[in-house]
Amino acid sequence: MEQSVRKPAYAGSFYPAQKTALESALSAFLSATKTTKVPGTLRGLIVPHAGYVYSAGTASLGFSLLSGMKKQPKNIVLVGPSHNALFGGIATCSARKWQTPIGVVAADSIETLCGKSGIAIDACKAHTPEHCLEVQLPFLQAVMKKDFTIYPLLTCETDAESAADYLAGGLGNRENFLLVSSDLSHYLPLGEANAVDSRTCKIISGLDVSRADEIDACGKTGIVIAMLLARKLGWKCMQLGHLTSADASGDDSRVVGYGAFAFYE
Repeated sequence: MEQSVRKPAYAGSFYPAQKTALESALSAFLSATKTTKVPGTLRGLIVPHAGYVYSAGTASLGFSLLSGMKKQPKNIVLVGPSHNALFGGIATCSARKWQTPIGVVAADSIETLCGKSGIAIDACKAHTPEHCLEVQLPFLQAVMKKDFTIYPLLTCETDAESAADYLAGGLGNRENFLLVSSDLSHYLPLGEANAVDSRTCKIISGLDVSRADEIDACGKTGIVIAMLLARKLGWKCMQLGHLTSADASGDDSRVVGYGAFAFYE
């Protein structure tokens, strides 16, 4: 039986549950973001997915670029890590509407863009308790000027090369956009976290897939998929910014790293 609407699970914890408060917070984050430009057409982003108080300032670096596009994409392929469920392949969801405090976002199956494949499994139960894609939706609602459709995907025991091969056909079209959700290192002292994240950021921005095993990030699989796609499709990557939870909390003993990256052609 299809799940018709995916309800928000983290409104009121990771971000405000009231529409006006959420819209106000998003406006504040985006307006405080220094404008960046990429030397080409924006094709994808990597942004973090923690509570807004910690990571929204970094995520805004990416979303502000999407906001400024003269011709925005119609379809957003969302890729993030499963923090709760175990599975192989990439998990889709049959829900055709995703609810946020701001309103409803249209959703569809990745097979609509990329065709049938055994790698894509319908696993709405994996999406129900998951935060990594949900927290991106209010940002998309804030920056997208026209109606758009999301294609939500979760990774777990996923072969990145196979997933990239599958997604490449759909993401070769400029109407389709890649949005990868991932934080960086977790629970290291600040100095160590900055060193580890610096290495990870260099690998990502350099599209150095030969060093993918050195990436320290909860959404590593999605990041590697993005890097492989960039190699296949001729995209380049640039780092937009990096912060840690210590920038918000002041606690530098066990921090989480947040990075934002843009893919362009």
